[in-house]
Amino acid sequence: MTRNNIFSLLFTILCISGCISCNKYLLSEKDKEIEKEDIPIEVFEAISNIDLSARKNWILIINYESIYDYAIDKNTLKAIPKDTPCYIWGPNIIENEDGIDWISPGLGPIILFASQNYYANFISYTDTTSTMIFDQTTEDKLLAADCLSCLYSGKASTHLSDILVHNNCLLDFELKNVPESTTVMVKSRVPIQPFRYKTNPQHYKAIVFSYCGERDAELYITMDDKIHIVKLLPTINRSNLSNDLFPDTYRYTTPDTYYKFTLSYDEEKDVFSIEDAENSVWSQMP
Repeated sequence: MTRNNIFSLLFTILCISGCISCNKYLLSEKDKEIEKEDIPIEVFEAISNIDLSARKNWILIINYESIYDYAIDKNTLKAIPKDTPCYIWGPNIIENEDGIDWISPGLGPIILFASQNYYANFISYTDTTSTMIFDQTTEDKLLAADCLSCLYSGKASTHLSDILVHNNCLLDFELKNVPESTTVMVKSRVPIQPFRYKTNPQHYKAIVFSYCGERDAELYITMDDKIHIVKLLPTINRSNLSNDLFPDTYRYTTPDTYYKFTLSYDEEKDVFSIEDAENSVWSQMP
């Protein structure tokens, strides 16, 4: 064998070895990518500061796709799949520092617990009558406008546990210096007819959607055949005004927030001003 032939043979052997090593590496990396399998959610348990007992005819859905049957005991809930379970997607599962399967932050399943009316109009969109005017004029209709939720974060398992809070937010406001004939309509993506107290006709409550911007959070106040449009943001968002990490969050309605304020009418200037604005965590209120 000539010298050139020896070098050619050695070069060929090195190339083959390199390809084998490279293929092993690629296979190993590929195996790592597909080694996590999808996990079925067989049980979901929740606790809440909210009394769940008045919500026994509501619908619980996970990831907008799988409906679960459930049992409620005061402020606890236990749910199992009605038909097909929802799955935790394998690519969203990572190992934490202790080698335990964990769901990547922000990629966990979304649990929504809503009234049949809210579910039909704003989740499944099988009925969109409430998107024309969202009627919240009675206590029952106000409750039915609520929706509880959680974005699960934690251990990847067939059995999940988390806390349910309000998915949206509550406005509690009172008009001052206005005639009894004054009426209010709330805008929060859709027009909302608010709940009005019989004992104080100028005291209102309305459940509004979270993450509404300045153009989608307004009051339309009809008084003496004139409509006054009052922008709520950023004025009512007291708790987020000093948020240095997310400086623009005060320009949006915040989930699970109880907004309380007064609207005072100045007859001379013909304007409403927002006063005494307070923010609280809605799900932690008695």
